[in-house]
Amino acid sequence: MAVSPASMRMTVINVDARLDAAEISVSHSEIMYRGLLNDANFQAGNGLLVGYAAQGVDCSAQQLAYLRTRDRIIQPRNTPICTWIYLAWLSD
Repeated sequence: MAVSPASMRMTVINVDARLDAAEISVSHSEIMYRGLLNDANFQAGNGLLVGYAAQGVDCSAQQLAYLRTRDRIIQPRNTPICTWIYLAWLSD
């Protein structure tokens, strides 16, 4: 049974090294507000891929031609302006 992300706390488990701590210390509601998360498009297994856009460019669903392995995330081709973070949903 799927669990709503809104009812879970969020933990970063794989972060692009280019992001600093301030950029990854965000809540689920803040990510939703900033338009960086779309549950239907980003949900993958027990976690989420969140695209952080640089230079005001949106990491939209059309750019989510990503490859995901069990241990790492491979940044998609042709999306150099997007940085990817893997988030795991953990029950409280």
